[in-house]
Amino acid sequence: MLFNVEQCNVMHICYNNCCAEYDMDGNKLETAAEEKDLGVMVSDNLKCNKQCSEAVIKQIKYLAILQKLSVIRTLLSLHLITNRPITSCSRNFM
Repeated sequence: MLFNVEQCNVMHICYNNCCAEYDMDGNKLETAAEEKDLGVMVSDNLKCNKQCSEAVIKQIKYLAILQKLSVIRTLLSLHLITNRPITSCSRNFM
């Protein structure tokens, strides 16, 4: 298996790092401010702002879906409650 140099990035984490340039096999490696690996967002300042904001957005979407399902269930139950007496009365007259 060949090593893909184009997919490699360098992340400068320490504040005292002079942001040196690195190369591998004659190719200059790009610097990255953020990187996502195994579902965890890591930034160069080691703060979790991006990870937390993505988690909040995802949870808000899930809550919106649950609220829509709740409204649909409520409307369906109201429809069944309001229409059931009409059908039962019409059966008695037949």
